[in-house]
Amino acid sequence: MVKKILVQRADRLGDLVFSLPVIQTLRDNYPNAYIVLLTSEIGTELVQNYSAIDDIVTVQFRKGKLVNRSTLIQKIKSQQFDIYISLWNHPDMARLGYKCKIPMRIGDGSNLLLRRFYNRSVTQNWCDYSRHQVDFNLDLLQPLKLSSISYNIPFSASECSKLYTDNLFEKKLDKTKKTLLIFVSTGGSNYPIPFEAVVSFIKKVHDIGLFNIILCGEPGPGYYKKLLSDSMVLDLVGKTTIIQMVGICERSHFVIGPDTGLTHLAALFDKPILFFSPIKPNPPVRWGPSSPYVKILRQEYRCQCVGTNLCNPSECFGYVDGDLLYRLFTELMNDVSLNQELNVSSRRRLFLLSSIRVLYIVRSQFEYDTAFSLLKQFRREGLIVFPFVILKWDFASIRFVLKYISQNNINVVQGSVPLFIRFLVSFYLGTILQYVKPIFISTPFQHFISLKDYLSFYCLKWNKCNRNSFTHL
Repeated sequence: MVKKILVQRADRLGDLVFSLPVIQTLRDNYPNAYIVLLTSEIGTELVQNYSAIDDIVTVQFRKGKLVNRSTLIQKIKSQQFDIYISLWNHPDMARLGYKCKIPMRIGDGSNLLLRRFYNRSVTQNWCDYSRHQVDFNLDLLQPLKLSSISYNIPFSASECSKLYTDNLFEKKLDKTKKTLLIFVSTGGSNYPIPFEAVVSFIKKVHDIGLFNIILCGEPGPGYYKKLLSDSMVLDLVGKTTIIQMVGICERSHFVIGPDTGLTHLAALFDKPILFFSPIKPNPPVRWGPSSPYVKILRQEYRCQCVGTNLCNPSECFGYVDGDLLYRLFTELMNDVSLNQELNVSSRRRLFLLSSIRVLYIVRSQFEYDTAFSLLKQFRREGLIVFPFVILKWDFASIRFVLKYISQNNINVVQGSVPLFIRFLVSFYLGTILQYVKPIFISTPFQHFISLKDYLSFYCLKWNKCNRNSFTHL
C-alpha cells in the first residue's frame, strides 16, 4: 500500500503549474497517501495552500547546482518515502531519489546518463511536437498504472490573499466595471508583450469605459510607469507577491499576458486569456493555456533569428501594436459574450494552427498554380503555409531551403524532397543549430483532403517519429 509520495518540480513557476495535474491525479488515486512536493522558493509560495499537498520541501539552486545537498538528502531519507517522481530531469534531482534509497524512483529515461538513477524510467517521446507539456508530465505516472487522470485542479488563493484582494477591489476599483489584468513581465524564459503596444492598447480600452485595468508583474525592459496615468490603470508592477497576484487573477474577468507561469495559472481559474507566444522554441501546442476562452498572439515566423538565438524585440515583435491587441481582445470578448467556449479538441486545433509552419515544395509552376487556391483557403482557416517552386536541387536551392526553414520556424516540409535533402536538413537543424527538426510529408496538398485531415496526418507523423529517423524533432 502506497503511504508516502515525493513529487519533485523545482524549476520555473510555469513548469510547476503544468505539473499540478500530476499531483491532483496522485491525490485522487491515493486519497490517504502523504504527498510532499519538492519545489523552488517561488513554487512554495504558489502552492502553500493547495489542498492536494500535505507538505512542501523548498530547495535552492545556485549557478545550476543544488544548495545544501547533503542536508536535503538526510531530510528526505529520514521520511522514508515509498515513491519518488522526478518531473524536472535535472542531474541533482535525478540522483536525489537514488541517494535517499527510495524504493520506487520514476523519471524521464530519455537521458541515458540520468536514467540509471530511476528504476521505473519512462522514455518520453520528445520528438512529438504536437503534445502538450501537461501530457509529458502525466507520462511519468505510467508505472503506477492508475485508473484515472485528473485535469481539473481545485486551486484557489489563500485566505490571506483573498483579504488583500477584497480590500484592493473594494477601495481601488469601480464595482460597476469588469476587471482586466495584464501581466507585463515573465520569469526570464520568455519575452513580455512590448510595452509600447500595451500602452496603446490600454488607451483604447480605457476610452470604451468598461474595464478596470490592473498591471502586475515585475518591471522589465521597456516598462515606463510615466507612460500611463493613474486614472487609466491600477499599477501594481513590482508591488505584489506571487500569492497576491494569484488572488487578483482569481477575481479578474480577463487576463492578458505572455508565456509565463501566472498566465498559465489564470487558465486554472478558466479566465479568458489573450496569450502572447513570441519565441520559436515555445509553441502553443506545447505550452498553451488550458482556458476555455483563448486568443493566441504569435507570428514567430516573422522573426529572422535562427533557432534558439535570442530575439531582438524591436525587430522580431514589430508586428505587435495596440491595434492588433485591441482586435484580438475584442474577438475574445465576443467569444465570451456568445458563450463560444473552446472544448478540448477545438483548443488543440487552435494550438496546432498557431504552431505548425509548413514549407510546401512543388517542382513546377503548374503544381504551384493547382495548389494556390487551396493554400489560400487553408491560410484563411489559420494554417501558415509557404509554397515555393524548386525546379532543380542545386547548391543555391539547398542553401535557400536551409535558411528559410531556420528563419521561418518551419516544422513541416511537404512535397517531393529527395532523401539526401531530408538528411541534410535534419543534420543542419538538429546537429549544427541544435534545434527542432522538421517532419517530411510526401503527400501533396489535395482539394479532397480537409485541413482537419492534414493536421491529423502531421500529428500522426510526429507521434511515430524517433531519434534515429529523419522525422526526429
